[in-house]
Parts: sequence; C-alpha cells; structure tokens
Amino acid sequence: MRKNGSLLRAVARWGVAAISVGTAVTMSAAQTVTTYAASGAPQTVQTAAFVGTSSLAGAGIGNFGDNIHDGTVRGSADSATVPAKGSTDVTTPNPSGLKVATTGNFKGFDGLNHADQRLAGTGIYANTQFSLEPPDQGLCVGNGFVLESVNTAFEVFNKSGTSLTAPEAFNQFFGLVPEFDRTTGVPGDFLSDPKCNYDAATRRWFMTVLQADPPGLCASGPFFSTVPCSRAHTLVAVSKTADPRGSWNLFSIDATDDGLNGTPNHTTSTIVCPCFGDQPLLGMNADALFISTNEYGAATATNTNPGNPEFGAQIYAVSKRGIEEATSGSPPKVVHIDAGALAMPSGDCCVPWDSIQPAASPTAGQQTSGFEYFLSSFTNNTTTNHAINTWVVTGTRSLRSSHPDLDIQRVQLRSEAYVDDLPVSSPGFGGIADDQKTGPNPLGQLVGEPLGQINANDVRMNQVVYADGKLWSGVNTALQSTTGGPARSGIAYFVVEPSLNDGELRAEMVNQGYVTVAGDSTLFPSIGVNAEGNGAIAFSVVGPDYFPSAAYVKINSDGELRGPIVISGAGTGPDDGFTQYPAASGSPGTVGRWGDYSAAVATSDGSIWMAAEYIPNRPRTLFANWGTFVYHINAGDE
Repeated sequence: MRKNGSLLRAVARWGVAAISVGTAVTMSAAQTVTTYAASGAPQTVQTAAFVGTSSLAGAGIGNFGDNIHDGTVRGSADSATVPAKGSTDVTTPNPSGLKVATTGNFKGFDGLNHADQRLAGTGIYANTQFSLEPPDQGLCVGNGFVLESVNTAFEVFNKSGTSLTAPEAFNQFFGLVPEFDRTTGVPGDFLSDPKCNYDAATRRWFMTVLQADPPGLCASGPFFSTVPCSRAHTLVAVSKTADPRGSWNLFSIDATDDGLNGTPNHTTSTIVCPCFGDQPLLGMNADALFISTNEYGAATATNTNPGNPEFGAQIYAVSKRGIEEATSGSPPKVVHIDAGALAMPSGDCCVPWDSIQPAASPTAGQQTSGFEYFLSSFTNNTTTNHAINTWVVTGTRSLRSSHPDLDIQRVQLRSEAYVDDLPVSSPGFGGIADDQKTGPNPLGQLVGEPLGQINANDVRMNQVVYADGKLWSGVNTALQSTTGGPARSGIAYFVVEPSLNDGELRAEMVNQGYVTVAGDSTLFPSIGVNAEGNGAIAFSVVGPDYFPSAAYVKINSDGELRGPIVISGAGTGPDDGFTQYPAASGSPGTVGRWGDYSAAVATSDGSIWMAAEYIPNRPRTLFANWGTFVYHINAGDE
C-alpha cells in the first residue's frame, strides 16, 4: 500500500454519461475465451483542480531524532486488502530456476534509501517525515536526467549517478502540511504510492501520488476500515520544461467519491464513502494521461466481506496537452470511469476489478492515438489463476473536446498459472511471504524478536509497457516445490499482442514464462522494453542464499529470456525494518514490507533503466535499512 495528505481545492463536476463494454475474442483459437458483455460502466466528467506551481527546494540536514517509542513510525500496510485465504488448489507453479550471475554488463548507483526519505525536508518540513516501508519505487529517465521517487521523497540525478538535487519531501514539493509535527504530535497530509513518467513526445515529466487531507487516513471505519479522515485526492505534477529541476504545475483530482465537490456518489448499502484511491497507477498514450486507482471505503454491517471494503478500479483520463497547458483559469477536464462497477466473469467473486494498469511507451512513435491499452491480473481468486485481461479505452482524442466520449472493452486470455495464496501459513498482509538469509538484525535484537520474512504481497500488475506492438508485464506468484512445503515467490511474465479491428478489441498471448531462482525468491517485477522490442525485467532477489538484492534478466522481442539472472545490486545484509517486528510497528503482522514495486523504463537511445529495492552498505536509521539501486543496460548487448 500506501500513504497520503494535502492543502487542496475542490474539483468541479461537468456532467454524467454512460459507456458500454463490448465483447471480444482473442486472435488465436487456442487462446479464445469469451468475454462478458456489461450494461456499462458509470462515467463522470470532473476537473483536475489547479493548485499552484512548485520547484525543488532542497533537503533537510541536522540531527536524526527517532527513538524506539517515537510514535512517528508509519508502516505502509495494505490497509484494505483481502485477508490471507486458504487455497484448496495445490497446483501452485514450481518452474525450474534460472542461472544466476554476480557480474554483468551493467552500470548503476545507489538511489534513495530510508535515511534519505526520513531526513528529506527543509525549513518547516525538517524532521517531519514518517519512517516508511516499503519505498514504492518510482523511476523516470529522459533528457539526460534520472528522477527517482519513493515513499515519500524524490531526487534528481544525472545519468552517471551524480546527485543534482537533494532528496525532496513530497509534502514540501506540493506545499502541503508536513507529514508529522514532532513538537505537537499532529499529523499532516498523508501521501503514498508515487509514480513517474517522462513523456518523450512532449518532453515533460509527470508525477502522481495518493493524498488525503490532514490528518490523513484514519482506522475509524466499521470493522477497522481505513478511510480518509477528510477528503482524498490524486495529486499530479507536470513539469513546465524538459528539466525536472525547473518549475512544475500542480493539480489535484478529488477521489473521495461521496457526491460532493463534483465527485460521483459511490456509497452503497455495504460500503460507504468518503473513499480514497489507493495505489495510483500511471500510463499515457499520444493523447492523454491515464491514472488507475483502487477505491476503498468503509464496510457496513451488511458487507459479506468486511475485511475488504473495495469499490474497485477507477480510471481517470485527462488530455495530455490539456494538462500541460492548463492554468488556474483553465483547469483540464478529467473523465472518470468506474471500472470496478463492471461485472466479473462467472465463477469469480469477492472483490471487483482492480489494479487495471495503463500502458506507457518508450518513444513518441510507439504511443497509440485514439485508444489506450491496459493489462490486469485476477487478484480476487482464492485458487490458482490461469488467465489475465487486456483492456482498451477508446475515444481518447475526444478528451480535449467539450464532450469527451470514451468507451472501454476487455478480453480475457488464458495464461500460465500464478497464485497469491498457499495452503501454508503466510502471516501478515498479502498471501506470499519469503524467507531471508540469516544475518545481523540490530533492530530485531533491540526489540527482542527474531529475523522475519519479506512480504511479496500479491498478484497485482504494477507496470505495463506498450512497445514493438506488444504489451509487456509481470506479477508476483507463489511457488511451492512440494505440497505443504516452504513457500517462496517467483515472477510470472506475459507478452500480449493486442489489436483493434473495426473497433473491437482482440488480443493474443505471444509469450509467457517464469523468472525464478532455485530455492530462493524473486519478487516485484517491472519490464522495460525499447522500440525494437528488446528489454529487461527488473526485480529483487531474496532467500536463504541471497541477502535482499536488486537484479535483472534480459528479454528479447519474442518474449524469450536471454542469459542468466544478473545480481546488479548485491545486498549486504538482511532486511531489518520495523514492519517485520510487532514490537516496533505496533502491528501483529510479522512480514517485512518490501517493494511494493520496482521500475524499468527504456530511453530514446534504447538503453533500459531500472530501479529495485535492496539492502545497501550505507548508514541506516534505527527503524529501517532499506535502499534502492538504480542501474541500466544496453538491451542489444549479448
């Protein structure tokens, strides 16, 4: 998950319409799965409120004052996910492991770590950051710059790894109330889940982040539902130039969805708003910027699954040119599609569609116009999954018109197996927990607890690339060599070729496979692919043989893996963060938060840039020792 906050303004409502969902089949008879036909998904036209401008201000210096009873530690726990479920399906995948190399033809440097995140902020923002796990990687690269964001700070580097700015607190950048006032004990705006994209077509930088007004998110809903204490938004920052160190325009999209401030009213008899849009996912085509969130509210007594009060995926589309050229007097329109309201296929249950990930492309020539592709996995099944979904939103050129007209379709593809629940105990949030290599854990020793596991979360898609005419993505999956044996995680990846024929979506599974290490775990994949279709999968490796490390494996235009897994950032010790120790986190969960995602992007010269979480040999804080490694390869090298 997630975090949020802000001093924001209202979003006006423009009107309401309905969109239809068509039926489609895949191109290959062997892959054909009939999709559903729905009566339509609700569609609302809002605006993205212009809330000001900003530029990077620098970072904090001075003393680090945490102590074990600080009360300022905030875990990024999955506050609104389905509790771990037992599975009766014992066909958990167990593919063979790939070879592993500890050297390779890559270059890299240390990115942000927990100390950078915790100490970011100057002036009134100094010493106001929470201690946060996981980092939630955001990486974008272009015009000679590397911008890396984490929960909840970002920094700009050049391509050699030289820092061009100090770590910048997101609350400071957006001009919000500081995360936490350690003098008064009052929390401010709550931010989480940053994403970033450099648009090669317009030479602009885009950043998004989840936000909730002070005092942020509150565990005050029925059944301990986590809901906004006030209003919630998705914040969007758009650079004014190709240099991310310059000025940015700032916008907010109201995601409260309680019928106020131009939002639709999503309250039902089982779930009520105020709501918030968890984990904003970012993509774009030639016409528009797309943000997809997972909406959560508060469960009522009539909810049959009170542990998961989810309304599902909300897709927001805004004209790219419109938001780049917007001013305080001309806020851009935003089309809001309630995809979570669409019916699930027969036999699926429990939660609506979620984590519908929009695609991004490496070059302007690869971007689609008039339509945008998405991929999603099945996150709601209690047994092994054997299908993924391709989506398309059409009509995207209309987003600059006075009456935007969008449509959405889905096609289902058979796939290799992936699963996020096992018939073994996996404590904490999510269904996959990975063992660690034994090593020094000073925080654990301080609180009197043994080294814990790392959480591989679940099977949500967190990045999709449209390149070389194909969609590329991957998910975590539980692995198990024997029924009832030790659990570990691996990566299932998918290469899909979509098409639109006479306005009807079709898709074919071109290739798929697994990225695993024998006896160890791989987790949180992102695939970067250049215009020629060559790329790499970035991820972390953890297990009995490896301290948490950053890694990659190359992939070619046919979707075939090339060469061994390369450990690019070798971990120097185990994860020793507060979220794996109940005495430090205040939570009964015993799985250390990790990820929640890596990042991989291609640049105009065809190189692949990646970033993943690992444990570096750098000064740590009391509460966490995580770091990130930023690395890149020439995808054409053998």
